[in-house]
Amino acid sequence: MITGKTVFKIFCWVAFIIYLVVLARLIFFETKIDNVTYRYLQISRGISIKINFKISNWVPGISTWAIINSNQGLPFILQNLVGNIVGFIPMGLLIAILFVRARSYKMMAIIGCATSAFIETTQLLAVRGYFDVDDIILNTTGVVTGYFLFCTLVVPLVRRLKISALLQ
Repeated sequence: MITGKTVFKIFCWVAFIIYLVVLARLIFFETKIDNVTYRYLQISRGISIKINFKISNWVPGISTWAIINSNQGLPFILQNLVGNIVGFIPMGLLIAILFVRARSYKMMAIIGCATSAFIETTQLLAVRGYFDVDDIILNTTGVVTGYFLFCTLVVPLVRRLKISALLQ
């Protein structure tokens, strides 16, 4: 017999897989190095590393500062900074729903950091973008924010509706 909990878990797994496919497509097949960050990092060669003709940022804050100080306008800043956070919020939310043992801020930070570091390293090695430590920080913030939303919105809603079994 298929229960409501089973249907909910299947729905969440399908949503998670679709999310991962869309995320991979956006990260690996739509990545472009913006000229502002590229030029700024090229100027700071002493603290950045050039690999495979792509620029990598290993120092926290360098590319974020370059994006904020660019003359590209608010849409550019939102796309680059807020986009890195918002794009990873579903990961924190869905992981919290699917994996009971991952339900802590520490675990979410570890999962977010490890996932983002894997993505950044893959981009570096596959020459599909560049390694940016700021992206790891922003993406991890997104995963932890997703977990925060789970704790503050989903859990109280599930308790209010008396369907707590869905999250076990």
